Amino acid sequence: MRPASAILRAVKIVVRWLLLAAALLLVAHLYPGVQVANFTAAMIAALVLGLLNALLRPILVLLTLPVTVLTLGLFLFVINALMFYFAASLLTASTSPASSPR
Repeated sequence: MRPASAILRAVKIVVRWLLLAAALLLVAHLYPGVQVANFTAAMIAALVLGLLNALLRPILVLLTLPVTVLTLGLFLFVINALMFYFAASLLTASTSPASSPR
């Protein structure tokens, strides 16, 4: 792999990360049930969501393949919602007052 190709891949990853963080801020602005404190929090949430999508989502898609085929792909929305829920629960668990030192 050439160095220019590696740099291009890194730039694409960073751009996707920034776009996901911006999308999370947009969702927080449009829907009152979603709260994001600032852009840094959105970047952290985007990182967690990206890691979950990269590691856990393929396993869930494979395990739920019969249901996904039966519902003509609509069950993928449920998997996406689960990824959002897992990310939110991980992030709120890490920022809860009980887990922070006094």
